[in-house]
Amino acid sequence: MYMSNSCIRSICTAPLLSSLFVSLVLLFGLLAGAGNAVAEEGATYTPEAGDEVIIYKIRYKPEDFEKGKIMHVEELSKALSASGQSRVTYFLVDNNTSEIASVSFFKKGHSVDEWHSNKEREKALEKLEHLLREPITFERFTLIETHRTD
Repeated sequence: MYMSNSCIRSICTAPLLSSLFVSLVLLFGLLAGAGNAVAEEGATYTPEAGDEVIIYKIRYKPEDFEKGKIMHVEELSKALSASGQSRVTYFLVDNNTSEIASVSFFKKGHSVDEWHSNKEREKALEKLEHLLREPITFERFTLIETHRTD
């Protein structure tokens, strides 16, 4: 149940409830601050045009949201680190709807498909499954441009 299955186990590729426009606004809003987040984490990868981007929408049961929110960031961050892939991921929350949006930018040569078949990712999702109110959804994008202002 933790994700529905149209192309990979337990992930639904149906359009997210939010519109494409909202997703793109969110994406470009994140990019405006990407340099600061990367520097703070000590990472060397900065998203570039042509990189693959995936936006996940995770909906928790309201009564399990606080626990799910903490576990989600901790467990998925561990799995991301163990994957050996270079990427930048932002975890965003909407406390009113008990939802998390996770936005990952994949460095050229690093694959969303490899991530989806990663064993550590599967373990992390299994720990979260009972807290979800519906399957996780996602959308894929390609980064076309970054814009930063100081």
